[in-house]
Amino acid sequence: MGARFLPLWTEVDTDAAFPPDLRRGGERFFTAGRKSYKVGPGPLPYRRIDASTHRRINVLTSLCNEDRKMNRNTSPDANHPLTGKRIAFLVTDLFEQVELTGPRQALQQAGAETVIVAPHDGEVQGVQHDKKADRFGVQATLADAHPDDFDGVVLPGGTMNADALRMDQAAQRFVKKMQDDGKPIAVICHGPWLLVSAGLVKGRTLTSWPSLADDIRNAGGEWVDREVVRDGNWVSSRKPDDIPAFNQAIVALFDELGKRTGQRSEARAGQA
Repeated sequence: MGARFLPLWTEVDTDAAFPPDLRRGGERFFTAGRKSYKVGPGPLPYRRIDASTHRRINVLTSLCNEDRKMNRNTSPDANHPLTGKRIAFLVTDLFEQVELTGPRQALQQAGAETVIVAPHDGEVQGVQHDKKADRFGVQATLADAHPDDFDGVVLPGGTMNADALRMDQAAQRFVKKMQDDGKPIAVICHGPWLLVSAGLVKGRTLTSWPSLADDIRNAGGEWVDREVVRDGNWVSSRKPDDIPAFNQAIVALFDELGKRTGQRSEARAGQA
């Protein structure tokens, strides 16, 4: 059984009764006991479940696949340039909530699929400055998620979130692989701490929350005080007030680099 895969992942604990098409924020979910699962793209590791739940998964997966065929335009257009793109939001507990929700909304409106990736499953806690805010379902853990399955990554801030992620070896490996592949990396506020600890800042120009300036300079980077900085495949911003400009920049970044990646893939396919 361990070698099998299904297009699902654990989302949140719930007491809700089983509904075949429960919608939360436009996504499809179903529940089995106290676990709620989200039907979506894979592959992700198969989780041991009973036969009845397995049948429900197969039925809902088929329904979702048919729904996608009928209702989802899979080709980018002027209003949805990121259609077909899959973007990771890498966070852990106590992330700055608006630095996830603002950019996520902008990317979704541009057609992208967004996935909350975290070191643990279940939920992650957002904050508004120093106050706890909402909790968000983890859609993939770092153990399950692979950079090859994503077209880019966004690193929200929040002091405690960023400080924890910078010490996480799996998080470091994730962003290193994204950088090795030349994929877009968007980072705001305290988010650059992970890039510093991953050894990626040397020779790069970026901005951040001002207290990170010395860390970035000591790691060999150039820190500048601007609302948005674009350096190659990176876009960075300083704080929540910069989010409107940050959103515009990251949509443009993912669109531009996504087209380049597609062109390289087509060229390799032609050579083969």
